[in-house]
Amino acid sequence: MNFFLFPFAIIYGIAVRLRNALFDIGIFRSVSFDIPVVVVGNLRVGGTGKTPAIISLSEMLAGKGRVSVLSRGYGRSTNGWHEVSEDSEASKVGDEPLLIKRSNPKLDVVVMENRVEGIKRLLKTNPQPQLVLLDDAMQHRWVRPRYLILLTTYHQRYMQDHLLPMGRLREPRSAASRADTIVVTKCPPDLDPHERRSITKELNPLGHQNVCFAYEDYPGLTSLSTDQRLRWEEIVDKQVLLITAIADTTTLCSHIDNQGIEYNHIAFRDHHVFTDSDMERVRIQYEAMGDESAVILTTEKDAQRIVKWMQNQKFADLPILAIRHRMQWFEKDRETIEKRLNGIILQNPGDHTIH
Repeated sequence: MNFFLFPFAIIYGIAVRLRNALFDIGIFRSVSFDIPVVVVGNLRVGGTGKTPAIISLSEMLAGKGRVSVLSRGYGRSTNGWHEVSEDSEASKVGDEPLLIKRSNPKLDVVVMENRVEGIKRLLKTNPQPQLVLLDDAMQHRWVRPRYLILLTTYHQRYMQDHLLPMGRLREPRSAASRADTIVVTKCPPDLDPHERRSITKELNPLGHQNVCFAYEDYPGLTSLSTDQRLRWEEIVDKQVLLITAIADTTTLCSHIDNQGIEYNHIAFRDHHVFTDSDMERVRIQYEAMGDESAVILTTEKDAQRIVKWMQNQKFADLPILAIRHRMQWFEKDRETIEKRLNGIILQNPGDHTIH
């Protein structure tokens, strides 16, 4: 199959390189703002942990000025500018922006496809943000970031991948040179220094680039119907049905396995919009377990799209638990990121002019 896809990857690569060249030489013009813009992105399609990274960065910036998150709101049914509230519907604003907002209700989260116009509109708010976090925008070169963070996963690093459609890369590996910091996500929590050095050597960072490492943490569970929090130990002996609609379940499934939990898994495509028939399928498979103590697990991101079905009488009694999820940094790497962010936000934002 790769043999037949190779010519299409060549054509795609030529188109992407041409587009990047037009930005590099100034024919396509990137807009820069005096207000700091921090971009979190990746080279690979989906599954690198951008949403947990945005949540983590916003936590680092808490108390250091007003921070706004701007996302395109992938998968939403609406267009244009929308402010995200805790009561927003995932279908209207996107599941990821809604999860970001609910994780930090004090954070300003907005969605808009046109990022330049979105930032301009943010600058008209009162008070103005002191920093904008731009979600999934590495390829959105119309905005020139002050700080670009490139994410790549431990088990699917971009150096081992190929361009679409032969592989999963949106851009050539050389595009990593635009990043200020490369973060290897979803690492083993016990990543040893030798492997860390080996991965850093493989990524071959430029002189201005930092390479940092992070891992996934799943601290517990939350009931969608009661908001009650549970520990993993409380479901070890129960029958479990796992429902996911995310790009990469590798780390999550590994964590559940390590808890000694046996489960059946229904996997949908990333950002899948759950329908009545989907939920009926879940209900039927749950009831087929024949055990009233059985539970249904789903991710926090999927929960943003599933929770509305808990208002439906047919599904209100389903014991669905959301798996809490956080990105954790190795100690020195957290210090590196925080130092960069502190340096950026302490800079005088000036008159918020556009260049």
